[in-house]
Amino acid sequence: MLCGDEQMENIEGFEKLYTLHEVAELMRLHIETIRAYVRDGRLEAIKPGKSYRVKESTLRAFAGQQMSITTKDEIVSEPRAKKKKAI
Repeated sequence: MLCGDEQMENIEGFEKLYTLHEVAELMRLHIETIRAYVRDGRLEAIKPGKSYRVKESTLRAFAGQQMSITTKDEIVSEPRAKKKKAI
């Protein structure tokens, strides 16, 4: 028997939900950065109980603004342009 997020993934019509820790890991950011994004309203999250969850579609939209997604489960940051030193 499945429970929690595993059960929600397998029910048709329900969207995968990520914990803030999972979001931080996927985006390769510190958990406090993700919490600040939620607090500031930059990243929409729901709080169905004691902890926040981020919908997969919300994460993809947010990541699309800042990063490129290579596969469904892997989010990789784009290479940053090198800054030129001032003379």
